[in-house]
Amino acid sequence: MKRKALKITAFILALALIGGIGFFANALVGNPISKFLANRSAEKYISETYPEGDFLIRDVRYDFKVGGYYAKIYSPRSIDSDFELRIDFFGKVHYDTYEYSVLTGENTAQRINKEYREAVDRVLNSTLFPYNSDIGYGDIEFIPEEYKDNFDVPSYAIVTEALVPDAIYDINEMGRKAGHLTIYV
Repeated sequence: MKRKALKITAFILALALIGGIGFFANALVGNPISKFLANRSAEKYISETYPEGDFLIRDVRYDFKVGGYYAKIYSPRSIDSDFELRIDFFGKVHYDTYEYSVLTGENTAQRINKEYREAVDRVLNSTLFPYNSDIGYGDIEFIPEEYKDNFDVPSYAIVTEALVPDAIYDINEMGRKAGHLTIYV
């Protein structure tokens, strides 16, 4: 009788330990069932919310900091139409960054800034550049419409909402108008 009680106790303890490890692992890396639900929810959401778009899912990943999943969405015909969906364990979409990332011009501003920074890096890393610099980069000053009249915003800052997604911009001209160079020599 004692032996049987000991076996049952050990079995219950083992189940509790396995359950605790599973719960801990689920909190850190998610689980395949929730990922499947998140993927299916993302597909349904983009087909219902953006039926005219040609959006595809690039990736669905677990984010342990928020305890849910995010789906990276993109359009193969648009370089500025990337956004994310935040999805919980049960497949419910809680947040869509399309408006912020695409409609406000944030993605376009980031693309332009990246091109400008790469152009500045080519100059700073050139053997013809006369100075040795450990820190050097270039940025273009972009600002959301709502902050353009703040006292600490330069008058030459480019309003992100004025940018047109997928448009080709002259980064040299934008750099002359609103570029910043930071160089430590």
